Amino acid sequence: MKILLIILMALSLNSCQEAQDFMYENFSLQKNIDKADENNRKNIEGDFKLDDFGYTFPPNVGRFVQNGFDYNAAIDGEAQKENLKTIPAGKTADIFLTKDDNQIFVKATNNSSTDINIIDTPINYIEISNFDLASMDFALGDIKFGDALYDIEAKVPDKEIIELRQNTKDAQNDQYYMYLNSKYVVIFTMYQGKLAELEIIPNESLSSYE
Repeated sequence: MKILLIILMALSLNSCQEAQDFMYENFSLQKNIDKADENNRKNIEGDFKLDDFGYTFPPNVGRFVQNGFDYNAAIDGEAQKENLKTIPAGKTADIFLTKDDNQIFVKATNNSSTDINIIDTPINYIEISNFDLASMDFALGDIKFGDALYDIEAKVPDKEIIELRQNTKDAQNDQYYMYLNSKYVVIFTMYQGKLAELEIIPNESLSSYE
């Protein structure tokens, strides 16, 4: 009886989105998982905060949508298509996440044998630029945009910050990297000596980074 009442309450809401929000806020196991991530994992390497919301890398696209972002996606190497909803098996999607005047670029790869909904796909590459964040604060642990190299080294004294001399994407800016854990690498791009862009990539992608 209680389950039927919950369903009727959800269906009585004005829109599908409102129903989803209602179910998430009141009955979703995912909400409990998200809270646990934010409360207990916020200091784990690889976690970052954006616009006061916590993300544990690799988040899925739905985590951003849940926090107010819209997305525009295309299969890597293909022309942009309207309302791309699924990623075919073995394919990678290039995705622009936008909220107000803020933009983030990510990639999500479907490693399964069937098509998968974009919002359920974990992100395996993220690029966040200070120039593309008009009104949002970003922090990777204690590291923030505008930090100098010595600031970053002081904030992560147990991490080796390594200068990236080969295969740099932008030869005009200094680039450094450090390992987040056994799976991911964070790349810092400095503009006039200050952190201006940050990328998180799989560890195995560092050798081919461009």
